[in-house]
Amino acid sequence: KELTDSYTPPVLASVRRHPGDEKDPGSFLLNDKSDMDLVENYAKLRMNLLFTLAGKKGHTVLVTSAVSGEGKSTIAANLAISLAVSGKKVLLVDADMRRACQSDIFHYDPKTPGLSDALAARADAADRILPSVRQNLDVLPAGSVPPNPSELLESEMMQALLKDLAPRYDLILLDAPPINIVSDPLALSGLAEGTVFVVRQHFSDHREIRRALISAEMTGLEVLGFVFYGEKIRQGSYYSRKSYSGYKYYRRYDTRAKAAEFSPANPDGSGGALDKEKPRSTANQPKNTANAPAGAEEVPHEKDIQAETADPAAAGRVPVRRRSGGRR
Repeated sequence: KELTDSYTPPVLASVRRHPGDEKDPGSFLLNDKSDMDLVENYAKLRMNLLFTLAGKKGHTVLVTSAVSGEGKSTIAANLAISLAVSGKKVLLVDADMRRACQSDIFHYDPKTPGLSDALAARADAADRILPSVRQNLDVLPAGSVPPNPSELLESEMMQALLKDLAPRYDLILLDAPPINIVSDPLALSGLAEGTVFVVRQHFSDHREIRRALISAEMTGLEVLGFVFYGEKIRQGSYYSRKSYSGYKYYRRYDTRAKAAEFSPANPDGSGGALDKEKPRSTANQPKNTANAPAGAEEVPHEKDIQAETADPAAAGRVPVRRRSGGRR
């Protein structure tokens, strides 16, 4: 079954995994040569996340998955870049102290002091932050591997650290370990508004997803939505136009639209010019379309997990309650 048929949280976005050098995780980052469809995938994720966070008190979000290898660190890094390009001041925290990945992605020394050192030494985390790895984007490295990551993340020091950094940023993203591997992300449940949950096509397993969602529910960690990450996600022909120069075009376009997109009347970033899509062609539609909306097209069924829109009341879902209170 598709994600939306099986689970309560919505699909925030489907992100195509473009080819890159597996030995260089940094090759998967958004850059000046990124395809337009990839840029727009992350723009949609960004807008839907901001819409989901509208009205919430805080702006700290986990990015995690059920098991390792699903691409959550790449998603976290590119989401941070997309937010930064839109004008948001962003801090990306590598909270996976056991198996830090952001140093490989942003090409800094993995031995750079960071989160674990600040927590263990009760030092000022601001001194450990790497400023401006991209415009409007700072990174707090994971630091050295401690013997007790879960205890550090659950400590009052971690709570104080995030409280101190929050006023300096529009959004704080925590790249957390997979839920089913260690308890670290669950230790952060009371410090974040919720989590973005990454599911990878042809890789993620329904049993592991259900297990992770149940763990999140039991600890009060709200799943804000899924990111469906895969190589064979269909995109419309709109993005086949070679005249667009990908990320460069997007940056110019986004700069013009930014004022309207994030105006006081539109604080969540939705409804801007980038939301509009070209109407889909109906040339191949069957003639009997009396009951179908104009411009709709039939989507072929996929046997694997697919991120398709479905009836929110579909049966067989794993319930994930929104918490009404708890620590921040």
